[in-house]
Amino acid sequence: MSEHTTMKTMPFKPCSEKNAIESTVFVVALAQHPTTDEAAALKQALDSFADQLPGVQQAQTNTLYIAFGNGQDAPPLEHTRFLAKPDGTHAWRVQLQGNVLQVMCFDYTRYAEVWATAQTYLHRLLATLPTQAKVTEVGLQVVDRFNYPNGTTADGYSAAELFNPQSQHLTSKAFDSGLLWHVYQGWFDKQGDPMRVLNQINISNVETAPTLGQYASLIEHRMSAQYRADCWPTLEALTGQFAAPANGLAALMSELHADNKHLLNDLLSENAKALINLGANP
Repeated sequence: MSEHTTMKTMPFKPCSEKNAIESTVFVVALAQHPTTDEAAALKQALDSFADQLPGVQQAQTNTLYIAFGNGQDAPPLEHTRFLAKPDGTHAWRVQLQGNVLQVMCFDYTRYAEVWATAQTYLHRLLATLPTQAKVTEVGLQVVDRFNYPNGTTADGYSAAELFNPQSQHLTSKAFDSGLLWHVYQGWFDKQGDPMRVLNQINISNVETAPTLGQYASLIEHRMSAQYRADCWPTLEALTGQFAAPANGLAALMSELHADNKHLLNDLLSENAKALINLGANP
């Protein structure tokens, strides 16, 4: 839809002036927990970003942790660095938790810009590990958020203004349940060698401030490229100098990003897609 197309005022707004993305998380899960020496090297590599990520958290039980990886016990290594905004919320956060490395962006602009920064963090951390270390999963999680104004009521709400009634990922009940509803589901794509991609979506209309009549629509999309046990790639194959471009970490993240955009194209109404310029900004 052209930017000059007439579009009625929407009763919801994206969470950001730039887009509707509240957070994005890039994940690499290793087959094994780092050794003591490797953990020390990882921590040192993360601390080398002190100028960009001045905030520090260690061993915090309330820290966001997305359960990628092979379900091992509580991680022995926990170290986090972050960049805070003026209001105290985080703009970026990089976490080491056991065998899982996560880079989180809470100030999303464009994918190319965000991934360039995330890739810098991930590559420097992974470069401290043996090139033959194996990876079990590569993941991407995106949370989109649309806010409704204070005083929103059931009489003035229609899910079809934001969401596509013909979406294959929503149920008819979601459109008949008023202000509060929830759809959760998962499926596998690309089932074969050397991986399968698990998609999990958690879509909901939630009350954010009961006394003010504040509501928001949240779209959480978690994608996890899970390698077969006999096909676990090495770090050299994913990020090394001679890694095949089509199979490298950057290509895989780009593919997952495209999958997320494909999902949003199915989920959102035409007016909502035009509002966030979906398709215009890669």
